[in-house]
Amino acid sequence: MAWLGHVERMDINPSAWKIFESKLVQRTACVGTTGAMRTCPTDTLNVILDLLPIDLLIKYIVSCSAIRLKESNSWLSKPYGHSNTTKFSSDIISVDTDYCTPTLSLSKCFKVIFPSREDWEDDIVSIGFDTTTFTDGLKMECGVGSGIFSESLNVAKSFRLPDFASVFQAELLAIKEACKIVKQNQNGNAAIFTDNQAAVKAIH
Repeated sequence: MAWLGHVERMDINPSAWKIFESKLVQRTACVGTTGAMRTCPTDTLNVILDLLPIDLLIKYIVSCSAIRLKESNSWLSKPYGHSNTTKFSSDIISVDTDYCTPTLSLSKCFKVIFPSREDWEDDIVSIGFDTTTFTDGLKMECGVGSGIFSESLNVAKSFRLPDFASVFQAELLAIKEACKIVKQNQNGNAAIFTDNQAAVKAIH
C-alpha cells in the first residue's frame, strides 16, 4: 500500500520517476518474454501478455488489501496516509462481502453427520429431531439463489443473490438463514439438511 502515493502522484505528474522506473521494468520483462522489437508499444505488449499496467495493478492490490482490512475490522478511517486509499475505491469498500474473520471455537453446539444411502432408504436420518429444515442453493443462466423449506416450522423462503455469486456462496447463505429461523422458532433438537458437502465441511 506504500506505493499508492506514487501512483496518485503519477496521475498528477505522469513523469514521476518511481512509476516510470516500474513501467520500465515491466516493459523490459514484456520485451524479453515476447521477443518483440524495442519499438513495440508497451500497451500492446501488455495486451498480448494479458497484463495490467503497473499503476492499475498497484491500485487493484491496494483496493483488495483495503477491503480485507475493512472486513477484518482492522481498517482505521483517517483522512490522511494509507487510510485515504478509499477515495478511489469508495464504491468497492462500501459493499458487503462474504469475507469472514477466522475464529477458533473449542466447543460446538452442533454435530455434522453424513448419512449413508442405506440410512436414507431406511428413513432413519430424521429420527430423534424435533424439527427438520432443508436448504439448497443453485446457479443457472437466469441467476443465483438460495432456498429454505421446513414443514414442521411452516417455512418456505427463497433468496435472490447477485449474478456473480457462486453455488458455494448460495449454499452457505441458505444454511445461515436456516440457522436463524431454527433459533427463532425452536429450542429443541433441530436438523438442517443440505446436499453440499463442501459447504458443510467449511462450517465444520
